[in-house]
Amino acid sequence: MTEYVWMYAFDVPRTTPGRAGIATIRDRVVWEVPRPKGLPAAERGLWLVSAEATTSNADCARLGEGFFVVEPWMGGPGSYQPC
Repeated sequence: MTEYVWMYAFDVPRTTPGRAGIATIRDRVVWEVPRPKGLPAAERGLWLVSAEATTSNADCARLGEGFFVVEPWMGGPGSYQPC
């Protein structure tokens, strides 16, 4: 399994809290490596079993359009809703 967290910093007004300008993507990928004994060459190697990604502090509407941008800060605790 491989797992990565990608952090992106965005230029936001200085009046927003420190973390408001940071958005993240977490990728988790599970791999399988079949044992080569008796396998044809085309079936050997690294095979993808599953993959998933989650975001934090990303604008969900823009994510659906294929763009990764920081969620606009609306102020106050609990103002961010995950996608």
